[in-house]
Amino acid sequence: MDSKYYKWVATFLVMIGIFMALLDTTIVNIALPKMMAELDADTTGIQWVIITYMISAAIGMSFVAWLSSVISSKTIYLAGLVIFTLSSLMCGQADSLAQMNVYRIIQGIGEGMLVPIGMIILYEVFPPEELGIAMGVYGFGAALAPAMGPTLGGYITETLHWRWIFYINIPLGVIGTILSFLFLKKSEKAKDTAGPFDLAGFILLTVMLTSLILFLAKGQEKEWLHSDFILYMLITFIISAILYVWWELRVDNPITDLTLFRINPFCLSVTTFFMCSAALYGAFLIMPLYLERLRVYPTMTSGLILLPGGIICALTLIIAGLLGDKYTPKHGYVWGGLAFMSISLFLLGSIDLYTSKENLAYFYWVPVNIAWGFGFASSAALAMGSAPEDKASTASSIVNITRLVAGAVGSAVGVAMLERGTASNYEAFASNITHGKPAAMNMMAKISGYLVQTGISPEEAITKGTAFMETYITANASCYAFQSVFKFYAIIVAISVPFGFFIKFKKGEKRLIALH
Repeated sequence: MDSKYYKWVATFLVMIGIFMALLDTTIVNIALPKMMAELDADTTGIQWVIITYMISAAIGMSFVAWLSSVISSKTIYLAGLVIFTLSSLMCGQADSLAQMNVYRIIQGIGEGMLVPIGMIILYEVFPPEELGIAMGVYGFGAALAPAMGPTLGGYITETLHWRWIFYINIPLGVIGTILSFLFLKKSEKAKDTAGPFDLAGFILLTVMLTSLILFLAKGQEKEWLHSDFILYMLITFIISAILYVWWELRVDNPITDLTLFRINPFCLSVTTFFMCSAALYGAFLIMPLYLERLRVYPTMTSGLILLPGGIICALTLIIAGLLGDKYTPKHGYVWGGLAFMSISLFLLGSIDLYTSKENLAYFYWVPVNIAWGFGFASSAALAMGSAPEDKASTASSIVNITRLVAGAVGSAVGVAMLERGTASNYEAFASNITHGKPAAMNMMAKISGYLVQTGISPEEAITKGTAFMETYITANASCYAFQSVFKFYAIIVAISVPFGFFIKFKKGEKRLIALH
């Protein structure tokens, strides 16, 4: 097949796996409230359905670079498709939170193989001058799946059952596997030059990421450093992180080549992208909770509110890729990604109990997704465009590991802040609305008087009035907590903006030439 046409055939085949893997991020988010009841989990527990998936995917991505030097990209991609499809079947049959988390770990490993190898395949089939559009197309598929996830997940959950959000992966995975086996070409690999697998680095990376996420996710529940377990996790993370960096810099065949961070555009784009991804993936988890738990919208309605933002994000990724090829991805990343994202998240922090569905969808959520479109495509073009060609596999793995680890960190921190903020806000509000306070007594009198006029007894009116006030306080406490989380995310992204201006990336440089 002519290379002019094959690159688009390869793109279509890669998008099948990317679409399927990333669909399971947001399609699961929207179904979490339904899953909580059947799996007997609270907010703190159910977040692990998301976190285990992200962390296992990050760990799976860590050995893709080594695998790509031993076997072809096609073989890795096919293996990822099979693992992801079979684990989706197991997730749909899970009967407990523990089972679900185990199956999600396996599913995450499948994604960990699919996503970076998909980027590598596009890197191989597109010429250097089309790298921006290649990353834009890649990002389009990566954004379209999350865009459809909430709406599709809401529809499936309400009409069928939440388990079908996993079962729909099976036919897509089978079709993708067959088509990729038949039409995807094997790339040329110098297999005899591959060094031994960096087992020590892999173990240190796994321990480091696991201890970090346990520290962040369980800290609120166990009162942070008042718990020996949390203290041990923090110590484990610090020690394993130091050993990991030391080992990776001295071993001949590292699992992640940290010397790439000596390249200016790679280092700064990946570092700032970490902060950006933490905020965005955290928002992707928190927003459905706001819509379904606080505003009590049906799952389908919540999905429809989130849909326009996702579609706009997918289109923005293509535009960002084209602009990056014509001008430079740096400007799109700093201004369209980081700066605009910080502003959009800060605006999102002003939503309350009365914000209309139209404003939520278009005024608040769409700008966040526009910023993510510019941020994702431009940062990927900066990182991949500055990496030496022989280290493309490692660069792709680092970019995607960064995205997932940041997402897990952002999600864990966001949920912890939400739970803590709700509790502290409730205490603050309740202390000012007590018996004897004039404002509280006047409010209770008005509520009771209204209820008595409807025909119920004064005693019952007082009981219902008290319950109403408690609900009112809880709702407002949660609302302020949601606002605080979104504003915290905005601050995190704002901190990264100045670093973007120091990225040294010149238009016209070959992608294998690094600017130090």
